[in-house]
Amino acid sequence: MTPRKEPPISLAPAEDVKSQDVMLVSPVAEASETLVAPVTPITPPSSPRPAAKRARGFAAFAGAGSPFAPSPLAPNRRSTTPTPRRPVWLTDANPLADGVLSLSPFALSRQENPNGPTDDAEPASALAAVETRVSNTVAHITGEEDETVQSELRGVKLFIKRGIKAFTGGMPGHVKLLSHNQRTGERLLFRREPLGKVSMNVSMGSTVRCSFDLEDNVLRIVLKEAVEDGNGAQELVIYAIKRGRVSKQDFTDFAEALVAHFAPKSQAAVI
Repeated sequence: MTPRKEPPISLAPAEDVKSQDVMLVSPVAEASETLVAPVTPITPPSSPRPAAKRARGFAAFAGAGSPFAPSPLAPNRRSTTPTPRRPVWLTDANPLADGVLSLSPFALSRQENPNGPTDDAEPASALAAVETRVSNTVAHITGEEDETVQSELRGVKLFIKRGIKAFTGGMPGHVKLLSHNQRTGERLLFRREPLGKVSMNVSMGSTVRCSFDLEDNVLRIVLKEAVEDGNGAQELVIYAIKRGRVSKQDFTDFAEALVAHFAPKSQAAVI
């Protein structure tokens, strides 16, 4: 049996093999190199910044669009430059007025228009137009203008009892015995201090009882007065006067003189 012969194997040179490998691999390598190649980022061009405006403070309110800017359509207006003026209290009669060059707005208006104010004249300052006026003294009427004070005492306290009610608290005040200048008649008046409100006004007649308790140091005036509700009814009223800031001797002298003054007309009664 004849052995089969193998075909001869030709060995290509190494350079040919390498060239074939490069030809087979080069498309893939090129693709991989293309995909893997780093991409450089593109920076967009920067936009130019606007130039910063220089701050001008309150000058921004003086522009054409500002409400404070002068309007060309406005009527004729006087200059806003302040005019030196002298104080309103400095009058022409003041000796300091000779050294003052400026005049008050009221004086300027009188010089510009001596005949009187016009329709378009600006009103003068309220302080400049104020004139010193002599205030009329108002007579304070008390009802005692036609009476003469016979005796009086300050620094006493008055207690009042009406009907079945209890005595009221002591009211400090001033008690007077008054006599009328044109007609006969006397009255005992008590005014509360410091307001001067009348708390007792008793016409001293035959129905009034006046007594002084030396032990208790109390002066009592007893009479009947009409009830405040009306209907003509009367009630017993007791006015008790005690000393307050006044000395004991002065109070005793006043009370005894008052009782002695009305002793012939009434009988003393101690209640």
